[in-house]
Amino acid sequence: MLNLLNLVRYNYANTKNFKEIRLVKDEKQRSMQTVELDEQLVPDHEHALHHLLSKERMRILSDCIRGLNDLNRRLIEFLLAQPDASTSDIEQQFQLSYASARTRKTRIIQALHDCYLRYSKK
Repeated sequence: MLNLLNLVRYNYANTKNFKEIRLVKDEKQRSMQTVELDEQLVPDHEHALHHLLSKERMRILSDCIRGLNDLNRRLIEFLLAQPDASTSDIEQQFQLSYASARTRKTRIIQALHDCYLRYSKK
């Protein structure tokens, strides 16, 4: 009976130790995953450069949009706010004919493209 009691105590102690070891191991793994995630969130030099270039592109585009006349500026701002807007939506919003809305949209986009190219070469 004494041996059986010792065996039960031994198993209980080992099980308890195993659970504690497992908890420590799990915690270590979680902390390692956190470190890996933190490393992914820190931008490297390539990402930092890409971010700066994106900011520069947005600045150039904003300058180009400010250079448009009032109607064209409102129309492109409408398109930027509602990228899924159709030519019919532009027609209704700005009281233009369908052909005029389509032509104006195309010309504004081309003007912004040309403006962007001019600014980006400076």
